[in-house]
Amino acid sequence: MDPYTPRARPSTRKKKLTLSAKEYTKGLESAKAGLNEPSFIAETSFVRAPLNSRVSSVGVAPKSKGKSKQHNSLDRVPLEIQEALILEDLLYVLMGIEGTYVNFHPDYSLEDDDPLQGIRFTVAPSLDTSLRDLVERILPLGMYYTAISSFIELRSHLDFGLVNHALCAAIREMLKDYQTLLSQLEHAFNTSPDFSLQKLWFYVHPTVHTLSLIYQLVLELGTADDSSNDLSSDESPSTSDAEEEARNEALGLGGAKLKAVLSEINKGDVDVTGGSGIAVKGGEVITIIYERMQNMSGDPTANALYGTLLKLAGKPYVSMLRVWITTGRLDDPYEELLLKESKFIDRGILAVDYTDDYWEKRYTLRDGSSLGTSKRQQTGVPPPRTVNGRLPGGACVPPLLEGWKHKILLAGKYLNVIRECGIEITQDRIFGDDLSMDDEKFYKVLEDAYSYANRTLLQLLLRDQQLIPRLRSLKRYFFLSQSSFLTHFLDLSTNELRKPSKSVSIVKLQSLLDLALNTDASGEDILFREDVKVTMSDSGLYDFLLKIVSVNGVIGGEDGEHEGGHGHEEPKKEKERDDKKSLTANDALALDYSVKFPLSLVISRKTILRYQLLFRFLLHLKYVEQSLSSMWIEQKTTPWRRSLPEHQDFNKWRLRVCLLRARMLSFVQQILAFTTFEVLEPNWRALELKLDKVTTVDQLLRDHVDFLDTCLKESMLTSSKLLRAYSRLIVTCSTFALYAGSFSKSANSAIAAMETSEGDLGMTKRWDILGKFETNFNHWFQVHLDCGQWSLRSFPAQMIVVIRFFALIALSSARCFAALYNDIDHLPGTHYDFIIVGGGTAGNVVANRLTENLEWKVLVVEAGPSNEGVFNSIVPFFSIALPGSPYDWSFTTTPQVALKDSMFYTRGSASDFDRFADITGDPGWSWNNLQRYIHKNERWTPPADNHDTSGQYEPSVHGFNGTNSATKELGKEFPFNQDMNSGRPIGFAARRILSASKEIILSAGTIGTPHILLNSGVGDASSLGKLGIKPVLNIHDVGRNLQEQPVITNSWFVNSNDTLDSLLDPAVAATYLDQWEMEQTGPLVDSGCSHLGFLRLPGDSPIFNEWPDPSSGKDSPHYELIITNGGRGNLPGHFIGITNAVVSPSSHYNEGGSVNLKTSDPFDDPLIDLGLLTTQFDRWTLREAVKSSRKFLTAPVWNNYVIGPAGAIQNATTDAELDEYILQAAGHASHSVGTAAMSAPAAAHGVVDPHLCVKGAEGLRIVDASVMPFVPAGHTQAPTYIIAERAADLIKSAWL
Repeated sequence: MDPYTPRARPSTRKKKLTLSAKEYTKGLESAKAGLNEPSFIAETSFVRAPLNSRVSSVGVAPKSKGKSKQHNSLDRVPLEIQEALILEDLLYVLMGIEGTYVNFHPDYSLEDDDPLQGIRFTVAPSLDTSLRDLVERILPLGMYYTAISSFIELRSHLDFGLVNHALCAAIREMLKDYQTLLSQLEHAFNTSPDFSLQKLWFYVHPTVHTLSLIYQLVLELGTADDSSNDLSSDESPSTSDAEEEARNEALGLGGAKLKAVLSEINKGDVDVTGGSGIAVKGGEVITIIYERMQNMSGDPTANALYGTLLKLAGKPYVSMLRVWITTGRLDDPYEELLLKESKFIDRGILAVDYTDDYWEKRYTLRDGSSLGTSKRQQTGVPPPRTVNGRLPGGACVPPLLEGWKHKILLAGKYLNVIRECGIEITQDRIFGDDLSMDDEKFYKVLEDAYSYANRTLLQLLLRDQQLIPRLRSLKRYFFLSQSSFLTHFLDLSTNELRKPSKSVSIVKLQSLLDLALNTDASGEDILFREDVKVTMSDSGLYDFLLKIVSVNGVIGGEDGEHEGGHGHEEPKKEKERDDKKSLTANDALALDYSVKFPLSLVISRKTILRYQLLFRFLLHLKYVEQSLSSMWIEQKTTPWRRSLPEHQDFNKWRLRVCLLRARMLSFVQQILAFTTFEVLEPNWRALELKLDKVTTVDQLLRDHVDFLDTCLKESMLTSSKLLRAYSRLIVTCSTFALYAGSFSKSANSAIAAMETSEGDLGMTKRWDILGKFETNFNHWFQVHLDCGQWSLRSFPAQMIVVIRFFALIALSSARCFAALYNDIDHLPGTHYDFIIVGGGTAGNVVANRLTENLEWKVLVVEAGPSNEGVFNSIVPFFSIALPGSPYDWSFTTTPQVALKDSMFYTRGSASDFDRFADITGDPGWSWNNLQRYIHKNERWTPPADNHDTSGQYEPSVHGFNGTNSATKELGKEFPFNQDMNSGRPIGFAARRILSASKEIILSAGTIGTPHILLNSGVGDASSLGKLGIKPVLNIHDVGRNLQEQPVITNSWFVNSNDTLDSLLDPAVAATYLDQWEMEQTGPLVDSGCSHLGFLRLPGDSPIFNEWPDPSSGKDSPHYELIITNGGRGNLPGHFIGITNAVVSPSSHYNEGGSVNLKTSDPFDDPLIDLGLLTTQFDRWTLREAVKSSRKFLTAPVWNNYVIGPAGAIQNATTDAELDEYILQAAGHASHSVGTAAMSAPAAAHGVVDPHLCVKGAEGLRIVDASVMPFVPAGHTQAPTYIIAERAADLIKSAWL
């Protein structure tokens, strides 16, 4: 506030005074006639004003209303004297001192009136009216000054907090300008003869507005605490934390007596709380100043004044924020900040913290808000003010910080964790001392501090603390992913786990678990295996879940059903049942996982509990599945297989037992498959994607807990209705498995009794026992299905998951049959829903998925004899002898060399599939969208020798619960042999008409499919007409666009006898065969390939100046190196072999190869042109691949091992010689595709649309490698599986 200083101008002082000094003194004495009191009254304020030195005695303000001293009369005083007298009084009043003619208001009382309201003054009624108007304009200054002075005196106490203290200091500084002005006015009054009331008003009228603004502020601050309501301590609402009160009570710090003692102790102290229990301080003060500044933004003076006060009063608030966001320490002695700390929570509770108090409750916002939810926590949040509805004290978040409060909280919380880890924090330099809340730089600093804290803690968790590997190990240990260790552990601890849980030795089980983990752990799991511990639960899984769900609704605090009073009676009944029966170790077994701070914030006891629930659920399913499987093995013995045609009743009983066992096993397996494939795997992949993009630690915590809660909910473990039905079902299944021995004993007894004269007398009892099991299973199964309808209503967001769940469960309720027929005349009928032509890679996958719908009849037609018992199809290494045998089509090509083939599981590159999506216009064929089918189809199979596979493959990109093995790319592997005895592949030799009511699905392969289509009249009409075949559907591209990968195999002599060439010795081969038959190990488990390498030509290769790059993208290879431990040739000696293949051929630029008909006889072989090496690019690439192989073997590691090239390659040294060698020795990889290529629906080229339906036909679909428009840059088996999996879903969606 700028002082308004009048000019003294002594040298130019006017000599004209209205009254002389003598006249003035005479008039003054006349006006004061009869009065014995001095002309100045001493001020009662603590402020020492200049005028105070002139007070001769002290006057006392009236203590009660209506008793202030009476005004003296000015009736007989001239106007000039009145002005002088009033001027003197006004100088006193401006200091809050009562004058002679300007007195306290009659209604003012020192004891009764609030000093923060200020002292009101009135002027003598006898004052001349010409002066009264100006005087009454000046008088409010006295009220403003006294109110402001009282506010400063009262609120400067530190119990009102640092913000109030700073505000009072700022206002006191402004009052210094006002006091300076008064001193100048007093001097002018004493020295200036022309000082008048008008001049006084001229000098003070700007100050009137300034002090009025301060007065309005202090008035609002003084009345905002509801003190006018005069609430007693008993009536004031409690603002303490309920949890803290409970802890205080436990520590002896609670109770009415203690509160009374504390009340007595506090007597005499300054009352800072007002009526509401919390003083107006901290954030509330800043909020009031800011709101007044906003409301009066049109007044420049008000805006400047309140802006200054906001900056100065907010300095301690900003300083406390600075400490918090730069160090993680909360230094708030007077509870003024928007944050609060629960000092009862520290790191020591983390070992037993099941509610994550350390992270969630140690530091919180005082207003109760939390990130990610609109709900406010009511516990510990003070009630709002009754006057304005504003939260009191520190709970009131300054409006400028409302949008930043969560980042402020998190910044300090993050740093607090970092500091607790002993890491030095050095970022004080980012925060300047002169920043305020109205400065944009302040919020830039907040953002930088938050980013630093968040980045540092995320880095600490993700990199230094290895959070992601930790979570992967949790998945492996608790979700039974790649869990060979668990099978090993259960085998080792079989005897111990049969004991009651209270009798089990935890130490022994832990030793056995450590043994299993040390044997089977690999990769990242080796680092964390010591953190996995064995523990025993106090209650059964389903009893425990029912207790939680019945009382709380659902696990994790989700909204769910409540059973009313029954929810509290159920735990009591369950406890009584638990007391009556002893829990077995199998039912109580659980795993625990220990981590240290700060990982315990993420992998907390709360999350570990969820992992344990899912683990116990899966473990129990595995246990019941194992028991029922053992029962199946038991039922393969003689008593169950012996033919007894004369005892039909006994035969029916045996069949019913086996059928019930099969239904139960199917039920358990479907639950297990659903949980692992439809719930855990998709949610885990979703979590991994979120963790890749996570930006805050709180988001990380929420994503992790949400992942576990979603898994529990989608596994149907959060519904009491479903749990009750399911628990009865699973108990029925496990109990039935326990009767396996009893049933076998009963079967033996029945067979023995049949051979006696009395016959079997126990069939009635057998039927009675079996009937109880069937009735119980059927009843609870139906209840379980009925709960599905309720689930659809209760979990609408999860409708798809729930539908899938009960669709799978429904499979278990049906009695399904499958059969293998070798004679077409034995078929039970000729009408089917789907007929699949071809039981190979794609056909069997589609058949497997379609038969999941029990309403559909599916027929698979496959040519040739059964491969059951065929030696070369059983022993992996001897599969090289299958080409040319009765189990091979033995097609020949038009003048091109056919070579032998081995199957390797490689998918090709992501861009291969993205190119499929581009050419068809269907994003469903893109790499990302096909991932679910890849994981759905793959199943992990350990290598035969159980060697450590860490570093040999990446588990995150593979599936582990699918149908087919994905280990072909490893050095030692089991090749997957498709089971042709699944009940669906059918062989036939005679012609017969079969019909499909829905679709015929061609899966006859790249050669067989166009061969069938062309013989059926589907193809190029002109070509068909020339052969005498009537065209049915004119599709030009049938049989065209054939693409194949050219290959060449090269050998080098090696200085070793340890190669597969030794198998040419019959004695050695016999030894290895014995090893394979006895142990399923040894060289015969291998196809001969030890490593695969995929490479690209250099980007500056000259060939690219003449040919476009035929690969699908920069991550897609041009050629492949297949390394074998043997030469596979007829040369004597030992070799290393390297097969080179062009995996991205360019033959499609020349329209590729083709499949055409030779004659109209469908049994004649087609004409096959592979189009090998018809382009300069393919020849160049294969030559570079051979040269790459040579260079590869020149590495130092091969010194003294590789001797030199063997065969014709040793003579090919120049490019021309290599080209000639390649043309003589090259062959094909048996990776033909493209003869029924898919394309966009409206495209003129292609044979099928993106849904694989033949264009222009109804009820005809193609599912095999022929639909690929380009050959993938790898091997075609895996892509064919993927196509078949998606095709199955496309077919289902078309007919469901």
